[in-house]
Amino acid sequence: MDGIVTGVTNFGLYVQLSKYLVDGLVRFEELADDWWEVDADRGCVNAERSGRRISIGQELEVTISQVDVAARQLNLRCPNSSGSNVVQAVASAKAVDACRINGKRPRSQAAGEAGRKENQCPSI
Repeated sequence: MDGIVTGVTNFGLYVQLSKYLVDGLVRFEELADDWWEVDADRGCVNAERSGRRISIGQELEVTISQVDVAARQLNLRCPNSSGSNVVQAVASAKAVDACRINGKRPRSQAAGEAGRKENQCPSI
């Protein structure tokens, strides 16, 4: 199901479903196998490893994973995400946090520095 990214937060992306015109949340845990850096000022997120960028206004393919009618919440996920990748992404995120706390940069980040400038979000 297609949707449009309508918001960026430190825990996920809000996506409006084109068919129903309702917003749902795609948590970063559901965008598996990468570490996502939030740029709230520019309204986008950048993937550390793959260089993928998702920004407000971008079309995104999602599926409905959970509906909580009482809380009026709609949780979404990307169809190509899998549970094993989510576990790897969380473990990777913890490793990156540990390195940042110790003042070190993980190798995967340092190696990607050269090409990162071209993958930054455009100014809005």
